[in-house]
Amino acid sequence: MAEKKNDAFNLERTLDELAKMTEQISSGKVGLEESLQLYEKGMRMITHCRTYLDTAESRIKVIAQNAGGLDIKDASVGELKGRQS
Repeated sequence: MAEKKNDAFNLERTLDELAKMTEQISSGKVGLEESLQLYEKGMRMITHCRTYLDTAESRIKVIAQNAGGLDIKDASVGELKGRQS
């Protein structure tokens, strides 16, 4: 599915960036001030990811309810993906 905007939020890209930031902080190659800035930016990104995922979960629940009551309370992401076929 193509993105509507080039600047649209991309969860996978954000998670990759968070992993790189974690690596930078963990490596000890950046100073304290830069580490703090990276940490602060990372926390904002995590908050954005959680909001995005909460919204996705709500959408899944609505879709499931409209599809005849698929029980997703305890389903893992992998189980949900398997049911998409």
